[in-house]
Amino acid sequence: MPLDPKIDVEVLLAAWSFERSITLIGVSAATWIDQLLMRSDASELLVRDGRVAISRDRARGLINAAASKGRSLVNEDNLRVGLMMDRSPYAPLVMLGLSLSGAEVLLLRADSTQQELYEIQRVWSINRTLKASDLITEGQLGEQKSAPSITDYGVSLESNFFTILSSGTTGNSKAITHSYSSAIGSALAFSAAMGIEPGDRFFHNWPMFYMAGLFNLFLCPLVAGAEVLLSQEFSAAIARRQLNAITDSGTNQILLSPTMANVYTRVMSAHKPDLSACKVVCTSSMLYPSVESRFTDVFNCDLHPCYGITEYGGSFTFGTSKSKPFSVGKPIQGVTVRIDSGEIKVKSPFVAPLMSLPDGRSIRLEKSKFHPTNDLGTISEDGEVFLLGRLGDEIKKGGEFLSLIDIEDIALSVSGVSDALAIPCASEFWGQDFVLKIVCDERSGDERSVLHRKLVSTISDSRSPLAVPLRIDFVPAIARTDSGKPLRRAYLGEGQED
Repeated sequence: MPLDPKIDVEVLLAAWSFERSITLIGVSAATWIDQLLMRSDASELLVRDGRVAISRDRARGLINAAASKGRSLVNEDNLRVGLMMDRSPYAPLVMLGLSLSGAEVLLLRADSTQQELYEIQRVWSINRTLKASDLITEGQLGEQKSAPSITDYGVSLESNFFTILSSGTTGNSKAITHSYSSAIGSALAFSAAMGIEPGDRFFHNWPMFYMAGLFNLFLCPLVAGAEVLLSQEFSAAIARRQLNAITDSGTNQILLSPTMANVYTRVMSAHKPDLSACKVVCTSSMLYPSVESRFTDVFNCDLHPCYGITEYGGSFTFGTSKSKPFSVGKPIQGVTVRIDSGEIKVKSPFVAPLMSLPDGRSIRLEKSKFHPTNDLGTISEDGEVFLLGRLGDEIKKGGEFLSLIDIEDIALSVSGVSDALAIPCASEFWGQDFVLKIVCDERSGDERSVLHRKLVSTISDSRSPLAVPLRIDFVPAIARTDSGKPLRRAYLGEGQED
């Protein structure tokens, strides 16, 4: 989707039109107003029913304040700013302003420890670390009536917009730098695929520094003129209150990971709130049919699958409520997907122009090439993409191929199981085998024995006796990334024969 090279900041302020913009909601809205907006500022903003919205003039002013701050810090050619993305409606505006100043902005989690920050600064040569709220406390929150063009700041659409640090599930760190062109172009294409309309309301409960939180829940709504309702970051402890906020606020667009969908389902299974008026999109990791079925039953709504990778422009497929099991939909406009030896590969005009590694190497990603995803999949005749797991998620046990994703889905279908993870391991007898980690409701030892037998019989009856795991471990929780993907590196070495 072509972009006007003189695109002005107004495109990124669409959601601030009519003083509707990013809105704070949730159980601690009053605390946010006090701490982040400062009491002296709150009276100048729209505050109603525990919510606060930023006027468009105020948003422009903050962008320019951040740009001025960035310029004052630029004392060398390559200024790298680590921006701690606190849960503030100002965070994306500060990010935009700093990038317009010419600084390279690396997005960091707000609750990073001093040790973590020190290590990040050392590995990625960050010159300065800031919080979005730093500019507020310095009294630099001004207003500006005119909307400046990107070119007024001396940058182009191919200039750096933001850099996301990612280690995914493997622990291999990388810094992914998107340009204005790749990020905004992808947001325009994906928001069109989603059918976002002005006035739609998005519920934001993802980490601010993560691609899903920044791309799906900020840039996509912004370029389409929608509204963003900023809640607390998702956790099981506040799941019920977040669902109440969703129904009370008139939200009609929700983005969930399969883990979030699973937790919301368990928390509200007895109450069954009606979310039929919402478009619920599920992203980030494998959507098991068992999880989807239970969610649909509890909330009376369908899940729309999508799939994407940070370095390839965020989400690049989108599905309908009629998508089949394990489908992630069809590629958005401009993106081509193919299967190469079972692996999903993607060619996109929205790939990040640069990916950096801790050892100093930089990789230029080309728009004209197909890039690997490390995900297994298939494509139907009508172009629908099906995600079958990660490379290595299939094992050969005693001559029989087993999908660990399939085993996890079967385990999740058993009553009392709330989460499951299959970990491959070597076996002297079978060649390959796996250990099954299970999270279940609180149960006594005898009750767990009954559940253990139920799991074994269900897996064996559904597939074959060879599909029964080497061992079933009951654990309090499955380690996962901020986006809900299983943190497999946390279990390296555990899946071994006794």
